Amino acid sequence: MAGIRVDTPIGADWEYSLDQLNWQASNKFFELPSGDPFVLGTVYTVYCRNVTAELTADRQIPFGEASSESLIALTKLLSSLEKDGLLHVLLTAIRPETSLLIAAALNAIGFNSGSTTTVLEIDDCGCDEEAEGGLSAGIITNLYLAPLAVSPHNTDFLGTGTNLFNKLSRLNQSGKFIDNTGTVHENQPNYTISHPMLVKGDTWYTPSSDSTDPTGNRQMVAYFSATGAKLDGASNVRTEDKFRTPPGCVYILCTVPNNILHSFQVQEGETATDYENFKLIFPGETTQQALISARASQALLLGQINQARFTTGRNLFDKDSELIQAGRFIDEKGVYSADPTNSVSHPIFVNGDTAYTASFKSFISFYDQLGRHVGGERFDRDDFTFTTPGNAKFALVTVPDELFDSFLFVEGEELGDYEPFVQIVKGKTLGEAAIDLKASQAIALVERGTLNLFKAASRFKETGRYITNTGLYVADSTYTVSHLIKVSALSWYTPSYKTFVAFFDATGNVIPSDVGVYNRPTDKFFTPALTEYLLIAVPIEILASFMLVAGQVLPATYQPFVPLLESILPTTLGIKQTALDAKKMAESFTDEILYSINLFNKADSDLINDKLINANSLLADYVGTSVGGFIPVKPNTWYTPSVKLGIGWFTEDKEPLTGAPAFNRDTDEFLTTDKVAFIRPTVHTTGLESFMLVEGQTLPARYIPWYKKYKGTTQDGSQALAIAESIHALLIPTANLFNRRDGSILTGQYINNEGFLGPFLTTSVTHFIKVKASTWYTPSEVGNFVAYFDENFQRLGEGALTSRPAAKFQTTSETAYIRATFNTANRNTYLIVEGQFDLPMAYIEYGSFLDPQVKVSTAAFGKTEIVFGTSIPAGSGYHELACRALGMTCINKAVPSSSVRIKDRSGGVGGANWQNIAYAWAHTLAEKTALISGWAALRSANLGNTNWASAPTSFTSGEQAFILSCSYESNLTPYLNGTYAMPDVFVLSVLYNDQFLGETEEQWFADPTDTEIANRTTAFGAITYIIDYIRGLQPRAKIVLEGHYTDKKNPKVAQLQQKVAAYHNLDIWEIWKKLPFNLRRIPNTLANWDEEPHFSNKALAEAQDPGCTSLNMDGIRFYMPDWVHPYSDPAHLEPGHASYLITHEVETHLATTF
Repeated sequence: MAGIRVDTPIGADWEYSLDQLNWQASNKFFELPSGDPFVLGTVYTVYCRNVTAELTADRQIPFGEASSESLIALTKLLSSLEKDGLLHVLLTAIRPETSLLIAAALNAIGFNSGSTTTVLEIDDCGCDEEAEGGLSAGIITNLYLAPLAVSPHNTDFLGTGTNLFNKLSRLNQSGKFIDNTGTVHENQPNYTISHPMLVKGDTWYTPSSDSTDPTGNRQMVAYFSATGAKLDGASNVRTEDKFRTPPGCVYILCTVPNNILHSFQVQEGETATDYENFKLIFPGETTQQALISARASQALLLGQINQARFTTGRNLFDKDSELIQAGRFIDEKGVYSADPTNSVSHPIFVNGDTAYTASFKSFISFYDQLGRHVGGERFDRDDFTFTTPGNAKFALVTVPDELFDSFLFVEGEELGDYEPFVQIVKGKTLGEAAIDLKASQAIALVERGTLNLFKAASRFKETGRYITNTGLYVADSTYTVSHLIKVSALSWYTPSYKTFVAFFDATGNVIPSDVGVYNRPTDKFFTPALTEYLLIAVPIEILASFMLVAGQVLPATYQPFVPLLESILPTTLGIKQTALDAKKMAESFTDEILYSINLFNKADSDLINDKLINANSLLADYVGTSVGGFIPVKPNTWYTPSVKLGIGWFTEDKEPLTGAPAFNRDTDEFLTTDKVAFIRPTVHTTGLESFMLVEGQTLPARYIPWYKKYKGTTQDGSQALAIAESIHALLIPTANLFNRRDGSILTGQYINNEGFLGPFLTTSVTHFIKVKASTWYTPSEVGNFVAYFDENFQRLGEGALTSRPAAKFQTTSETAYIRATFNTANRNTYLIVEGQFDLPMAYIEYGSFLDPQVKVSTAAFGKTEIVFGTSIPAGSGYHELACRALGMTCINKAVPSSSVRIKDRSGGVGGANWQNIAYAWAHTLAEKTALISGWAALRSANLGNTNWASAPTSFTSGEQAFILSCSYESNLTPYLNGTYAMPDVFVLSVLYNDQFLGETEEQWFADPTDTEIANRTTAFGAITYIIDYIRGLQPRAKIVLEGHYTDKKNPKVAQLQQKVAAYHNLDIWEIWKKLPFNLRRIPNTLANWDEEPHFSNKALAEAQDPGCTSLNMDGIRFYMPDWVHPYSDPAHLEPGHASYLITHEVETHLATTF
């Protein structure tokens, strides 16, 4: 209904209520080559009640408030009126704005309306065929909803290539047959009904020359009009393959025999040509190259080419790209022409308003994110260097064939020597970009058996059919097709049952062979040449005992599948074509993961500090406790925590349940109810390291950490599991937040803006969708309710109304989740995306994917770093981001305001802030204890120094515990003495807070005497003390220094770090060299961004500088000045821009450390 929503269902007040009308909807699609559906349009079919009625004064709809209720009542009533095959309706609207609303409603259902008094007529509503319940089955209106959709009335956007039939379409209906009258026949295992194919009326079309079914007859073709009405079709006994569509025909459905499904073709004209794969192109183009710019812009829109995930080497031109258009020429205006001496490059991604240099002055066209032409460069420009337009996202370049193999396209003004194109994950060096994901079609690791190669429990089996030796699938409820099994060519294999085997090469092509027939002379078979994989048909009744082994002899007894994890595929896994397949492969490893009996993961990303959870499973503020992440549990089962605090209970869709175990319950253990699927425990923050939660009523005698291990054997030991887990860090979520397969979707209901549910026949309610506060979102339907919920899934009592002017809505500051009403018929195409701009051109599936183009290094996968230092690494988030991208574990022990040294050079503390001394790293635990007990006297003695007057006179128990945790004996020693596993690298991001007052530059840089080398009253001595301590316990420990973020302003931190690194022969990450902190000035002033009246060290200054014409200081976030503290970036908790700048450099250094 074009997004018109019913506030309350129309009931007894109306003669023609909902149960008297039958509204049905069906979705029809074209599909992109990737398999993602491109919405053709939503056709709403309205069945008219077979009665005679008129709209009279006493049955007039009250339009005083022009509510959505009255609008939908009007459209339903109009649809129920019939007289002599015509619909006659006289509308009288009182207000002009009411008239516009009525007109919009009528246009939405196919009527023409444009004035306050209008007579509407629709000829031949088609009420001539009786349907179920006495309703007439005539189609009277069509509604096309999707923006930029291809429909029978709108074909300006895309056309098809030669072949109109897409064998991969998800709309092909296997096991069915359609005849030339449009009647569908079920239970036809040898046939498939095609997806709808758009055609022209009164035009010849020709299917494949071999397109006869097993009986020798030609395939049936059913014709349909724009309204979906059936027209006379082409029968299977016609004398020629070709057929001519009747006038008014808009689309056809064909019956396709399964034995030619993968080679079937329908093309315009009277002659069949060689088979071509289905493809979509712009009208007027005749080659696959016509899709290049569209693909590039779509890839950007859909996130399929994620520039945040990878980068390239210096040369941005990939001469081996499949997207290069040979024999073509493009000018600076984006106009193509044929030219056998040139080629048009693949889309080269660029930044706007940036200098680039090419090795040849050729034509260049620039495009924005939507694929729109935004400018260009001519061949006769003055220089090889040029600047891109501000909104440019990619470029297409004409490359002469004679220069093709040496062509360079680089960022900047220096061309340099030729380098080949290399694409790498950000943070990897060129030398480490060695593993080509394009070859393996993902990192997707392969799992195979050590002896028995068949895994009965595999989630990739296909039950209900078998596969023949020619690769043909046949429906059969007694069989299952195995998961993909990696084998060797020209080798013997023996199954425990003689059945069909299909062989595949490295690119996924079937290798037809009589070796795989089910009635071969022996059970064993010899794989054909080029075989890389096989699929085997297995009878379900022997599924649990079936074996396939290498060689010619079966074991004497059944051997179960024991997984062997291969970390890298040796050859192209062409049979796994999509990133979704790669994701499934990654997920399959969860079947083989063994978890610790301790269910509590102290490093869970959902853990929240300074919170507790109550018996209603709601979060509340509380200093000193933390709430763990969602832990999956079993219903009606006992669980025991190591400390008795509150527990939260949640359903499968994580809705809170009341009656959860309270902190003051009688016993530690608790019994879950039948509705509990997840729990969240409250834990003392100081006890996170020792907290346990186990199934059952008995705790283990000693602490057991949370872990997960691989059950099977591996080629690479623990590295293989680490690589498998790290895949998830490389999965990129799609833009669509709505999961159409979620089990918590409510069908036949609606939710209003206040969060109350109600029944409604044609709508559904989404699952809870996690969103950001104060953020714009856009659904694909206009005018449906959206309800807002807080972090406890509690209704906020406000949301998006149906009367809002556009589809977009903005969440409130308290919003953590939403639920939206949507039309049930649109479930498979419904979208909710972040942002308030245009929706994507094509439907995007919910989930995540791997970019199949990237190359990665596995050197850092599975490694652990531990970080010590100040607030710079403590709160900025860049170490966590870098580790997540590399598949590493980050242990962050950095402490804000902490120094390394414990006193100033004089032996006192007057030159330091009180926090520096309280949180100093180089204190022993005994010294920390003495410091706490003597704090009042120390404070009194230093009241006249720096900020000591603001120091507390004493510390709470929680503050005392925190001060003790700052000692190196507390946060460093356990990782050196075997208490915890030793990290792979110790990162020291220190010395910034060791700049005490009263110390000269000469003293800061002075070479220490032999007795001062490890003197903890100097910066050099204190860090030396720590380094010597680490090496004393673990001589092989890898230690690096993380350089400061600037060496321009107050450069002595970076300079002393370099001196320490040289003295101890340590690697130093010179972060300052790559960050754009270069003393930049405020426009039109002589002041630097970091100078007063702007707040020093802040990334966002609220004040205005006198005489400054730049009124919005937000710009500073995106063009960082010198001396900007990353933790002070106003968005650092997300984290912010400054942190992301440093993330890239840290990721690069970590990737090259191992």
